[in-house]
Amino acid sequence: MSQRLDMNNIRDLKFDEIAKVTNTDGLQVHKNYEIRKNFIMNIDLVMKFEKEFDQSTVKAK
Repeated sequence: MSQRLDMNNIRDLKFDEIAKVTNTDGLQVHKNYEIRKNFIMNIDLVMKFEKEFDQSTVKAK
C-alpha cells in the first residue's frame, strides 16, 4: 500500500496513519484521508479520499 501512495505522488502520508485494517470477520481495509494544497493566495484545493474493501472483493490469483 505504501508503494501505491508513492506511485500516486502522495509522499506526506504513511499508510498506517490513513488506513485501518481489521481481521475479525475476514480481512477489511478502510482508507480515509484528506489532502489540502495551496492553490492561489487564500484558495486551497481539498481532495478527500475514502475507500473500503474486504477480503471478498479481492480476487485470488
